[in-house]
Amino acid sequence: MTRSESRELSFAIGFERLISRETVDDVIEGAAEARSVTVSAFARKLAKGVEENEKEIDAILKNSLKGWQLSRISNVAHAILQIAIYEMIHEESVPLRVSINEAVELSKKYGDTEDAKFVNGVLASVTKEMERQDG
Repeated sequence: MTRSESRELSFAIGFERLISRETVDDVIEGAAEARSVTVSAFARKLAKGVEENEKEIDAILKNSLKGWQLSRISNVAHAILQIAIYEMIHEESVPLRVSINEAVELSKKYGDTEDAKFVNGVLASVTKEMERQDG
């Protein structure tokens, strides 16, 4: 499974988790039972990382939503942004531009017509804040 496919699977897990409020482990177990889904180590790491760091990730996300409330964004955009932000702050081996590009591509595939631009803008704001903090 490629990293892009793992991100897509992690997105699906995160999206289901946002709707069902189940744990990542429960979502993965249900997917394995219902659809014989095999979850790569990287997909599991991303999904668990988002779950374990959700408060931090959502705080960063809220800070980057200029003129928006977290409750107003779609679950699709929310799940994609959570994965990208987790990766940007916790996966140092992945370049920021890769995380952003992958998130934008997922938005194009699963979101509505405005989601890709929205996700790109939010992640650009997150990047600027990270660069500002790094000095």
